[in-house]
Amino acid sequence: MLQPGEPVREAYEQLVTEKGISGAEVIRQALMEMHARHRQQRPRTEHLKEAG
Repeated sequence: MLQPGEPVREAYEQLVTEKGISGAEVIRQALMEMHARHRQQRPRTEHLKEAG
């Protein structure tokens, strides 16, 4: 839960207002971007474990 006064809450509210999308959509998009970054980093991490 995002508490009032938290910097992340302010960013969340700005995205909802400025992009004109729902709060759920903000979270969906953030999750998909985070997942994509994770997938890009994962093969490198696994390769390093094999080499070590």
